[in-house]
Parts: sequence; structure tokens; C-alpha cells
Amino acid sequence: MKKPFQIAGITTLTIVFLFVIVLVYLPQNYSMKRSIVIKAKVSDILPQLNNLHNWNNNWSPWVKADSTLKISYSKPECGKGATMQWTGKQMGKGEIAITHSNTDSIAYTLHFTDFDSYSKAVFILTENEEGTKLEWINSGNLSFFLRWMQPLMEKITARDYETGLVNIKSYVESHKSKEVSTEMKIETSQSTVKQALLIKVRCNKKEIGKKLAESYNKILAEMRVQELTIVGWPFAIYYQYENDLYEFEAGLAVNKKGICKTGVQYREFRIQPVVQTLYHGSYDSTGIAHTAIKKWLLQHNKKVSNSAWEFYVNDPETVKNPAEYQTLVVYPMEK
Repeated sequence: MKKPFQIAGITTLTIVFLFVIVLVYLPQNYSMKRSIVIKAKVSDILPQLNNLHNWNNNWSPWVKADSTLKISYSKPECGKGATMQWTGKQMGKGEIAITHSNTDSIAYTLHFTDFDSYSKAVFILTENEEGTKLEWINSGNLSFFLRWMQPLMEKITARDYETGLVNIKSYVESHKSKEVSTEMKIETSQSTVKQALLIKVRCNKKEIGKKLAESYNKILAEMRVQELTIVGWPFAIYYQYENDLYEFEAGLAVNKKGICKTGVQYREFRIQPVVQTLYHGSYDSTGIAHTAIKKWLLQHNKKVSNSAWEFYVNDPETVKNPAEYQTLVVYPMEK
């Protein structure tokens, strides 16, 4: 009776031995590259790559693949040092960290904690006559006993990268800004809001549009009660961003003095010098306008005196193409 068991044991050991020998000769590293041409400028594409929130909000091929996915972020919000952690039943645990960021490339590291697997990846952006060529390059290594998965890893990674690139192309081309983005006119002026009704809001990025609409409706209702008239465009004053939460005030300028009610504040503002620019494009990309103003402030040795304002010049309910949205970005300056 022992002989069959001995044979089975020897056979098992032989298979294991042969499997280990095969693993020794299998490549430890894997690599993959995919590319796509997007009919947009680098400045339209860069925010989708440089901000990890935009990965999951707008184009990631992995978010929909795991409904149990829980994601957290670490500061800074974007650029070098930005980090995202996730955990999910299908995706397991892992982390992405941006290690390099400039105007033509974004590099990051990827760590799958469950498999102790590391890889490096880079996006390379090259403008050409057709728009921008976006390359997504990945390379990594597998632990010894996972080397047999190399062909499968390359196949899965290639499929996901192709889907991701198509998603980026679709999102950017439907949200890209008009040609004014590289010729943005920045000018100095005087603030225009003298008095307003405001509602303070704290929410995550996905909820900003919804919260603004709700706040404006509440303010309009209070204006009818107080017999006030709206003056100018709806606006928001952005105070801070922390842990994916934005703190701001939604406001409507009014024609005369109002009163404070529960949840709705009345405030008067002094006229002060400002620097501003009118941005054409999706609300997701207004950061381009903020960056342009901050650069102007540095070049002209000017200092900001208060929080940034955004005036929403046209109504997204009637203007259906995000590329046609108009946002007046305003920074109060010290005299």
C-alpha cells in the first residue's frame, strides 16, 4: 500500500521541482506600451493625468471593474507627491504615487500590496499636426512564484491601457477648451460685487455642481422673500481644499441691502483691485486659468489679498457643450 503513495509523492515532488526550474528561466520583468492621438492640446490633457482625482472621476478603466473599490488620497492634490490608495474585493490593495510631473510627461509608481508587485509607468505627451500623441508605457517585475503570470499580466495590462486611452480621448475631446487657453487675456480691474447673499458649502469635487445649483435656488427663494434683485453673474468664493473636501461660498450679488436668515448670509464687500481672466472650457479645467493668474502675479510682483472668486458667465443648463462654458476667474490684489 505504501508504494502507490510513494510514487504519488515522488511524482508531486518531481512536478514541483520542474515547475521551479521553469520559473528560474521565465523572465521576471514585463513591459508594455500603448498610444493614441487625441485632437486636443497638451494643456487640455495634462489635468486628466496630473490629478489622481480625475483618473477615477473621468476615465479610469479600473473603477467600474470593482464596485467594492474604496479610494483615498494623500496631499498634494496633483503633481509630484500626489498619492492614491485603494482596496477592493477584485482589485485588492494597492497604491499609485506620482513621482515626476512636467508639461510633457507624468511618471508614477504602482504597488499591488497583495502580490508585493511593483511597476513604473509614464505618460508622454507630444503635440503634432493632428493634436497630441499620448503614450502610456509600463514596466514592472513579478515575484519568483508569480513569473508564470507574465504573459497574462501583459495581456491584461495592454487591454486596460487601451481602454484607458480611449476613455481619456473621449473625455478630453468632449471637454477640451477653446483655442483661447494658450492666449488667455489677463487684465486688472476693480471688483464689482458690493453686496450679496451667500451660502457656505463644504463638499467633495463631484458634488460641487449640484451644491452650487441647490445654493443658488435657496438664495433666489430668499431674494423673493426680501424683494431683492440679482445683479450680475452667480459666483463662488473658494476658501480651501483638504482631504478631497472643498470649502466655498455660493453667492448672488443683490441690488440693495438684505438681511441674514438661517443658512443664508448677507454681506457687504469693499471695492478693491483685482486681476482676472475669462476662461472658455469645462469647469474641470479652470485650473488652467488659476495657474495663469498666479504666474501673472509672480511676474508683476503682486500679492493676493483674499480668496479666489469664480463667476459663472453662462448657464450649463442651457449651454450643453462644456467646451463653451465661460468662467470669469478673479483674484483680489493688495493695493
